Amino acid sequence: GDFRYRMKILSNGVEGGIDIDSGLFTQFVFDTFDGDSVESEAIFAFYCDGVYQGTKTSKYKIDRRPPNPPEFISNNENFYARSSVNLVLKSEPDAEIFYAVSKPLKVSEKEFSESSVDFDSVLAENFVPYNGEIFLDSDSKSAVFYKVKAYAVDSSQNKSNTSEYTVVIDE
Repeated sequence: GDFRYRMKILSNGVEGGIDIDSGLFTQFVFDTFDGDSVESEAIFAFYCDGVYQGTKTSKYKIDRRPPNPPEFISNNENFYARSSVNLVLKSEPDAEIFYAVSKPLKVSEKEFSESSVDFDSVLAENFVPYNGEIFLDSDSKSAVFYKVKAYAVDSSQNKSNTSEYTVVIDE
């Protein structure tokens, strides 16, 4: 906060890093590209009113690498199921998973045979934190379509791509 103090970066800790011998600064910003992760140690030289005060070493970590999308593990491996479906979501150990389940869409046998159902238009958008098994059941009188979407967020708040699971349950 005192503008009498300036610093110069002696090393950014990255092999083949940029030569930063261009002057004295009041602050430095370290960043990397989306999808990349950098962890190293920087060495700074400090000056007060132009008089050298010493060096300080500081570790830094920049994590902009998203976690892998969650994986659906189901008791049913097909698009069609004859009984209720149990889903478990898996992701990286430090990632928190969020999921959304569509409202059950009742589908008649005629709609199936004519392929007149637009499954892509079914929305699953109210994401909530995942904390256990997801149970999908059907009305025993008609077939029901479900779409489940999930994404993961790691400790650095990087968000994964969304994964999707779809199933028709017809008991």
